[in-house]
Amino acid sequence: MYNISSSSLISVKNLSLFYPSSSREILKGCNLEIKSGEIVLIAGSSGSGKSSLIHALSGLIPRHIQGRIEGSVSLLGRNIQEIPFWEISRFLGLVFQEPEDQFFTLKVEDEIAFGLENHGLSPEEIKYCLHQAALDTNTESLLPRSIHTLSEGEKQRVAIAANLAMDPRILLFDEPTSNLDEQSSSQFYTILEKLHHQADRAIIMTEHRLHRAAQIASRLIILRDGEIVYDGHPHILQNHQWPKTWGLRPEPDQLSALTTKEKKSTAINFQPILSVADLYFRFRPNGQFVVQVPRFSVNAGEAVALWGDNGSGKSTLLRLLAGSLIPDRGDILLKGQEINSIPLRQRSRMIRLVLQNTDHQLLGRSVFSELVNWSSTPKICDLKEKKVWEEKASLLLDRFNLTHLRDRHPHSLSVGEKQRLAIASGLINNPSLLLLDEPTSGMDGASIDQLIHILREYKEQGMALVIASHDADLIKAICDRRITLRFGRMAEN
Repeated sequence: MYNISSSSLISVKNLSLFYPSSSREILKGCNLEIKSGEIVLIAGSSGSGKSSLIHALSGLIPRHIQGRIEGSVSLLGRNIQEIPFWEISRFLGLVFQEPEDQFFTLKVEDEIAFGLENHGLSPEEIKYCLHQAALDTNTESLLPRSIHTLSEGEKQRVAIAANLAMDPRILLFDEPTSNLDEQSSSQFYTILEKLHHQADRAIIMTEHRLHRAAQIASRLIILRDGEIVYDGHPHILQNHQWPKTWGLRPEPDQLSALTTKEKKSTAINFQPILSVADLYFRFRPNGQFVVQVPRFSVNAGEAVALWGDNGSGKSTLLRLLAGSLIPDRGDILLKGQEINSIPLRQRSRMIRLVLQNTDHQLLGRSVFSELVNWSSTPKICDLKEKKVWEEKASLLLDRFNLTHLRDRHPHSLSVGEKQRLAIASGLINNPSLLLLDEPTSGMDGASIDQLIHILREYKEQGMALVIASHDADLIKAICDRRITLRFGRMAEN
C-alpha cells in the first residue's frame, strides 16, 4: 500500500551503487528525504553520480540498468523495487539526459500521447493533456513532425512535454536544459516555477548550468565521488562559497571574464581551409529547404561559431560540412577540393565531426581503444609506429582527465565524460578542420575550462574550428566570429 497522504514522496536510506563495468563505488551511503513542494537541484562534477542517483530514484537501477544496490529507495512509503514500472509511472516522470533513449514512437504527437493512452485516458482527456503540454513547452508546431527530423534541443522539449502531459507528483530531470537554447531554457524554468506552486508535487533535477536553476530551487544537493557533501539551501551558489573540489560551473559572467581575457585571433595568413558557396539542403526531394547558406569560409587558425535557436539548422549544416549529408546544390570545398570527391579515409584525416549525441559515434570496447581506432587512423606499419600512436592516445586521455577511465567501456561513462572522449578522439588525427556540435553538453566547470585551453592550443597551431553551441561563454572564449542561423538561413556573419 502507498502512503498517499505522506509529505515524504521519496525516501533514500544508506544507498550505495556498484556497476559491473566499474570497480569503484558509484554512490556511497546516500540518505535523502524528498518532500512535496520541493524543487531539489542536484549538482556536482562530471562522473560524480548525479545521473546514477536519478536512475536509482526512478527504479531503473537495477531492473533496466544493470547495477547492484545496497540500501533502499522508497516511493510513497513502498520499496520502489517491488513496484511495477507501469505503476511507478502513475506517480513519477523522468526526462533522460539523452531524450532519444526514452522515445517509443515515430511521431511527436504520438510520443506525447503514448503514456496517456497506456493509462487508459479517454480521447477527450488525451487531446486536452497533449495540447496543454505542447503549449507549455512550445512544441505545438512540432506535433505533426517525425521525431527523427528534430534537433537534439527539440527532442528534449518533446520528452519534457510527454512527461508533463502525465501530470505526475514527482518529476525527475537529468540535465534538462543541456540541449536547449536560451529562450527554451527560460521557458522551461518558467514552467517549473508554475509547477512549484502546486504544493503536492516534487521536482528533482541535475544541472551543470546552475545560475538559473539555483534561482528557483528550494534545496541544493552536491555530489562528489558518489557521496553527498552538501544538502541545504542554494544560497551558497549565489555567494560563491563552494569549494573548488566540488567541480561546479561558475556563473556566466565569471566564466566569460576568466576565459576571454587571453583570446586573440590566430587565423594564419587567411589560408582558407573550408569554403562554402550557395549551399541548399532538404531532407525530402519535394520538402522545404532546411539549410540555405549563400557563402562563407573558415581559415586556418580560425574558430567560427554557429549560433541559433533549436531547429535553426546548426547540426544539419555541420553534417553537410563534414560530408555526412549531400547538398541538393552548392559547393563545399576542403582545402580547395570538393569535399565529396575526397576519398573517405583521406577526408577522415582532414576533417572530424564530434556529434552532439556521442553515443552515435563511440564504437570502441574501451576508452583507450576508442582513441586507437585503426579504422580511422593511418595504417600502422610497425610496432614502433604503433607505440607512438598509443603514446599520443595516452597523452590525450591525460589532458582530458580520462586516464582513470582507460579500461571502461565508453557507454558506461557519464555524458560529460563521453563528450570529452569524443573530442579527444576527434583530435587524435590532428585534422585541419574540427567540427563540434554542442561540445560542452554535460560538462562541469573544470572540464569546460580545460576544453577551452586545449582548443586554444590547437587553434594557435593552425587548426580551424566550427563550433555549434548555445554556450555563450565557450563562444566568447574561443571564437573569432559568429554565424547566426534562423530557419536554416544565415541571418548574421
